[in-house]
Amino acid sequence: MRTFATAVASMTTDSSSARVVLARMQEAIETHLAHEEVDVLPLIPEAFASDDLAFFQEESAWTNPFQAFLPWLLDGAPEVDFAFFAAPLAAPVRAQLESHWMPQRRMTVEALRLEMSATSAR
Repeated sequence: MRTFATAVASMTTDSSSARVVLARMQEAIETHLAHEEVDVLPLIPEAFASDDLAFFQEESAWTNPFQAFLPWLLDGAPEVDFAFFAAPLAAPVRAQLESHWMPQRRMTVEALRLEMSATSAR
């Protein structure tokens, strides 16, 4: 968080320094998320029952559209974690997740990666 806060505090309107700051922010975020994926996600099936997941899904529906939040949450998750989260979903919702929402998420992420690569190459 310190790295992220320092990067945000040093943000300027100069495009070259902004790119450097954004790269540092991206690195800090990716480091944090990598830690969560390795150390935290494997604990979820042990820590939460299906009732907990149902409560979480119900609460998050108020603030996060299901079709955006769930693919974001499961993006890059190991198959076992994906199966754990998808199992309690109604069959039509699970089918929508697998056939539309996740592929749309992957296309969006890939488009952003390509844009970032093109921008940094300039």
